[in-house]
Amino acid sequence: MLNGNIGQATGEENGAAGTERCRECHDYAPVDHVERLLMGSHGITEEAGFTRGCEDCHGASATHADAPRDVPPATSFGPRWKATSAAQDTACLACHEENTAADWQHALHMLNELTCVLCHDIHTEEDRVLLPEKQALVCTGCHKAQTTGIHGQSENLQQDPPCSSCHNPHNHESAGPQMQANQSLGCRHCHDLEGMPDDPWASAKALEYHRAMQRPGHTCLECHSGVAHGDAAEPPLRPENAPKLGK
Repeated sequence: MLNGNIGQATGEENGAAGTERCRECHDYAPVDHVERLLMGSHGITEEAGFTRGCEDCHGASATHADAPRDVPPATSFGPRWKATSAAQDTACLACHEENTAADWQHALHMLNELTCVLCHDIHTEEDRVLLPEKQALVCTGCHKAQTTGIHGQSENLQQDPPCSSCHNPHNHESAGPQMQANQSLGCRHCHDLEGMPDDPWASAKALEYHRAMQRPGHTCLECHSGVAHGDAAEPPLRPENAPKLGK
């Protein structure tokens, strides 16, 4: 049940319009993006006890309410108006600060002035980038080269594991440290080491090395670096990595 009293501010204190005034235009019709927002992860329901309103994200926007066609909200996420990347991210991080804010300040996405909403669908019933079966479709919207690699051609592209199994989009580090920490968990979602003895394509030498790589401190990248997003026609083991196999 939608909470009709979301964002209880109704006056214009501190330049705020109040959620009720926002609703005068954003009327919750089924086709309206605000209605979809309320039905999604940012939805405000009586059961959940959420009390945030429009201006918790968009800032005090009485001037926008007075002239909605000419003046943008204090913080706008597009498409008609867009606040700076820093302003948009500040609005998001005001709530999503735990386990995100510290890393985000050094993330490659942030350093390239990409905003949270470029990946996250905030005005929809579902946030596709958080769904394992849809995450790759969001990521390859920018990372188009990955669609032609061996994983991009896989039948499992739209299935688990998603890109975030190997990559942390909120961090500066590459996939390597993350895989080192979790012993290549992202790879092992599909490439089951225990099941490799039954793989008709695995040579005896490969099976020997795969058993050795199961020891703590080793990752798939030691032999297969550069393969995850490489050409699907290329061999799974880079020739330059071959000398490492005997060490």
